[in-house]
Amino acid sequence: MNFFGRKFAEGQKKTVKKFLEKENLSKDSRILDFGCGSGRTLKMFRSLGYENSTGADVSPNSMMLCGKGGFEKGKDVFLVKESGTDFKDGEFDLVFADGVLEHFSDFSPIVREMCRISKKYVLITQPNHFSLYGRLLRGANRKAVHEYTYKIEDFKKAFEKNGFELIRTSFFNLREQWALLFRKE
Repeated sequence: MNFFGRKFAEGQKKTVKKFLEKENLSKDSRILDFGCGSGRTLKMFRSLGYENSTGADVSPNSMMLCGKGGFEKGKDVFLVKESGTDFKDGEFDLVFADGVLEHFSDFSPIVREMCRISKKYVLITQPNHFSLYGRLLRGANRKAVHEYTYKIEDFKKAFEKNGFELIRTSFFNLREQWALLFRKE
């Protein structure tokens, strides 16, 4: 990871830690990293003392990368179907997603699934396409990686339809990222 990647990860970790501390989320809490990718944010949760954190992703390549990072498939990380997960309703105290929803023209099925498997909280971090960097430099790259532009209000409405209210918002990394915490009403 380069200098900027490390700084981004530090900013995200600081913001997530602050959110979890404000909600007094117990270190025994069950956390799901939804769309865990290579396992970077799963490692972040473990480094914060949340040993009951698990990752899930639809990509077999992500499972391979997580394996290289020391996570065991079927124990620490799970391959899931695009149609949804096999997790039980309310199985996790917190469901987390880092930069997942902007890749879908209709993210409502993903939000519905995240809310179904969360007992109390959903925390998402999203790129802020309205930041200076987002407006000036991301345009061509956003098309290359199929990112759609959404406002905080779009996420708020989607989660409200599933019984979750937005309780905390924060910008981090020079306002390049949003962190949005939703709680079951």
